[in-house]
Amino acid sequence: MEKEDVPVNLCYGIDNPEGYAGTYDPFEDVIKVYFDITRTTMETSKTVIHEATHRQMGSTHTFAEELECFKAEVIHEKGTLTKEDLESIIKHIHKHYPDLR
Repeated sequence: MEKEDVPVNLCYGIDNPEGYAGTYDPFEDVIKVYFDITRTTMETSKTVIHEATHRQMGSTHTFAEELECFKAEVIHEKGTLTKEDLESIIKHIHKHYPDLR
């Protein structure tokens, strides 16, 4: 059974060669948020939601999962998801995650 709580490590000034805003490590079951990248409360909260969605979906490294993670971010920020938002997310994933299927 998956535990409800997951640690969130707020990292600042550490090595982040990929330049990600955050990561979810399924082996340690921990979310890391890189403050050097997020810088604002909204960006940090969106990153936590994005990575928590990876955790909920099993961290499968698929296009469908990444899509759901970014959708969750937009819904958190705006309260709704438009067709334009969805198209923008899809373009973003294709550009930044070209290997996902």
